[in-house]
Amino acid sequence: MERPQIVMDNPIAPESCARTTKVAQVAYVIKQRIKRGVYSPGDQLPSIRSLGLDLNLTSPTIQRAVKQLEAEGVLESQHGVGVRVLESADCRATPLIFGFVQPYINRFSLNLHQYLEDALDSRSNLCVVKSTRKDAERERQQIEKLINCGVNGLLIWPVGGDTNAEFLRDVVRRLPVVFVDCTVTGVHAPSVVLAYRDLGRQIVRRLAKIGRGRLLTVCDPVNISTFNELRAGMRDEADRLEGKCSVTFVDQPVIQIIEQSYEREFELADRCYETVAPLLRSGQFDAIFSPSGEFFDIVFAQGSRMEILRNLLRVGLTEREGQSQWRSPYEVDVEEWIIDNPKMMLLALDLLQDMTLRRTTTARSIRVPFTRARG
Repeated sequence: MERPQIVMDNPIAPESCARTTKVAQVAYVIKQRIKRGVYSPGDQLPSIRSLGLDLNLTSPTIQRAVKQLEAEGVLESQHGVGVRVLESADCRATPLIFGFVQPYINRFSLNLHQYLEDALDSRSNLCVVKSTRKDAERERQQIEKLINCGVNGLLIWPVGGDTNAEFLRDVVRRLPVVFVDCTVTGVHAPSVVLAYRDLGRQIVRRLAKIGRGRLLTVCDPVNISTFNELRAGMRDEADRLEGKCSVTFVDQPVIQIIEQSYEREFELADRCYETVAPLLRSGQFDAIFSPSGEFFDIVFAQGSRMEILRNLLRVGLTEREGQSQWRSPYEVDVEEWIIDNPKMMLLALDLLQDMTLRRTTTARSIRVPFTRARG
């Protein structure tokens, strides 16, 4: 099988691939390697022949690329010695190309694109975004595509669970990887996640303080680290408070309910209401929590349904202070915590860039805290 050209680094130059010559691509790869420290200032560049074998290109093509970089002040020929790497601001500005593999293809995916674009604005790097549509096989396919295209590193928002654990263990051995939002058991890679365990503790502690300690939590039953930590945090704090707050969990397909609503389908929402409504009418609870504000808008959208919530405290998450996701025109008491997805994406990109440039590995986890909205 013939080896693809320039797969060891990113073959995608800033210009359109259709207009970029092989010479320009080689020059771009060399600049990237200098930026990443593969070739340091003062080092001798590998021989023309070695680079040709490495990149699967002819020696004349490599030679022309070297001449171009000499003219740009990136390289310097030394008679009888070889080609020396110079310090170059141009190399420092050369973009790294990352891939971001995430599970969504809905309105939230548009938000993720915006967060990523904002995080990239202050950097010279670029990122290719691909959706797995929550399919484990598609996740493997998209990751392989990006690796074969020569991305310098990957941000991966896993599809959920540990289905691809063995595959991902191999991926993290091949290039820098940072997990976003949740982790995969047995895969030792750095992650930037929201501090859901601490959020669970904060919510229970706050409700106990204000005398709303009988909480019904409606959450997806999916086995992912974020929801598992949220549940664990709530249970831990409820146990610590010794009866001052109780938490009851109801498993409902919250994410599917929201996604169906985008297609104007409400079958799952109606089923959820029929399950949750009797619990709320029973008088056992004085607060209800779900990680998504949209869930309440969809399941309790009708006026008659909204009445059930009138005497309850609605607890949820919002992305910006003073901009509640709860859009109800009814008077419903609300407690919200701010979910900082933009900061999560920014920290994940910074960590991935640092790993790529330093050529180091780490398994550390960065946890982005939630803060309680004051409005």
